Amino acid sequence: MEENENENRNIYRDYSEHELLNEELIKGILEIPSAQIREHFLYQIECRAKELKIANNFKRLFKTVQADLVQAEKQKESLETSITNQPVKLKCKNYICNDFGIKKPEFDSVTMRTKEILVCTHPLLPVERLINIDNNIEKVKLAFYKDKKWQYVIAERNTLASKNKILQLANTGIEINENNAKEIITYISELIAINLETIPFNKAITHLGWTENGFVPYIENFKFDGDRSFESIYKDVKSKGDYELWKEKLVELRQSNQTLHFIVATSFASVLIEKLHINPFIVHLWGKSGTGKSVALIIAMSVWGNPKIGHLVKNLNSTNVGFERLSAFFNNIPFACDELQAIKSKYNNFNELIYTLTQGEGKSRGTADGGIQEQLKWNCAFITNGEEPITLESSKEGVKNRVIEIEENEAIIENGNQIVNFLLDNYGFAGKEFIENIPGEDYLKEEHSRICEELKKENSTSEKQINTISAILLADKLASKYIFFDTPLTIEQGMKYFTKDIDEAERIYNLIVDYFYQNINKFNDNTTGEFWGTYDTNADGSIEKFYFIPSVLRKFLSDNNINFDGIKSKLFDGGYIEKDKHNKFSVNKKINERSVRTISFYMKNDNQNQVQNDDFPF
Repeated sequence: MEENENENRNIYRDYSEHELLNEELIKGILEIPSAQIREHFLYQIECRAKELKIANNFKRLFKTVQADLVQAEKQKESLETSITNQPVKLKCKNYICNDFGIKKPEFDSVTMRTKEILVCTHPLLPVERLINIDNNIEKVKLAFYKDKKWQYVIAERNTLASKNKILQLANTGIEINENNAKEIITYISELIAINLETIPFNKAITHLGWTENGFVPYIENFKFDGDRSFESIYKDVKSKGDYELWKEKLVELRQSNQTLHFIVATSFASVLIEKLHINPFIVHLWGKSGTGKSVALIIAMSVWGNPKIGHLVKNLNSTNVGFERLSAFFNNIPFACDELQAIKSKYNNFNELIYTLTQGEGKSRGTADGGIQEQLKWNCAFITNGEEPITLESSKEGVKNRVIEIEENEAIIENGNQIVNFLLDNYGFAGKEFIENIPGEDYLKEEHSRICEELKKENSTSEKQINTISAILLADKLASKYIFFDTPLTIEQGMKYFTKDIDEAERIYNLIVDYFYQNINKFNDNTTGEFWGTYDTNADGSIEKFYFIPSVLRKFLSDNNINFDGIKSKLFDGGYIEKDKHNKFSVNKKINERSVRTISFYMKNDNQNQVQNDDFPF
């Protein structure tokens, strides 16, 4: 009974001697990947061969076919891709790679024959491996031939290992879909594994500036692997023309205008920020049109490469996220932005943008798959220009101290067009020479501290501004010594660029006083219109105190991005505001025979304006 069941399971029980002694049959069985299935079929064939009394003949044929397959497998190791004008020749072992695409021979257990599985309808090759030196993420550069040309795309290894993620490559033009995604994943992985010594390997970087290996792009054997939209900027950091002519012209320009000298020094100072462990900063050049502010930025960026506006000098129309990405790309090289007011419509003011840029890192953001994006970071100087200041009277001290604002209403440079044309033909040498001559960190920190101490003797402004101007003076000293051989900026000249030291509470108080006088007709006991508060006068008619309805004052301050609760203690400490007996920042004031809670301000002497009683009657 058991023998009959085994016989019924034997799919070869009706095979003739001729059919059984068939090389293709044996070859097909030997190529079955599963050892269990392979041995099961061989057992059935051997049983049938014994029945036909050709067991010895089958064994001899089996050994011959097996030897041929072993030899063929060895030859597979030398099989190579054969594609017209292929960028690299690779071993392809289990695949057929030619002009018609990628195919893989595979045994079909149903037909008992070998068939070809279509992997990809066009040539596809892994041609380069890239290891990012910042995060150690490996990427693969793929080449594919389509539309009569070789095209390239770079993808992370985790993308090439996931059936869902690899489908994103369909957007690049690779013919991949849910049906062949798994086959392409296996194909790419196997070709990389057997061609590790053949496929070029390079270190990759996503940004300019300092790395553990040196300063990009001045070090060799590194490739740019960042945002494709930044690749053209990366290529703009290069040299062109005559270095000696450039130096001669820059010495002339630096020594003829102190503001321009300071802007050029800022360009060099950008690469010292990381070495000195200070915060990024902004130098903003503003004033009336036609003074040469844009030309000043072009001159400053000619230190590093192509300074044409739209190249290393950006004319931006961007969001905060766009600024973060571009800042992280520049990293240490200065970020120059022409005509900052062009993006003013996107912001109520620039306070938030100033904080974002000068803190040196972007916000943490999630990814589509629930992870966290790598946080963007940078350590560079921002050189901007416009027709207005970048800060407001209402800006907090923390904002004011992060910016060096230079008002310039006189011509910074003569013959601007001529200078620009010269610089578009000569640029990009000094940056590399400056990097090569930067002293060690110990010297930089020691010299920076010395300059800071000199500035502190003459100015009591914030430490941030002292650090900033000291870094610029230090960079200028090094540039003068190693590049220009001219006279650097002095401590006294550097003092000119400190923001006027006005207390934040005083600035906001002055803003409130101005607002009060602009709307004084609404501060009247007998008004029948809009009512904002009242005021007290001295015997001579001058105002002694004025009282705001809290909701009116808070709205005004909020419209100017000022939080009353955040500034009220400073206003009180400065003697500008009154508290009640319960230590609250509002007082009862009798208006029109009613007691009203108000916010009470003292009128300082320098804010006294004579108010005629007949103009504002009680």
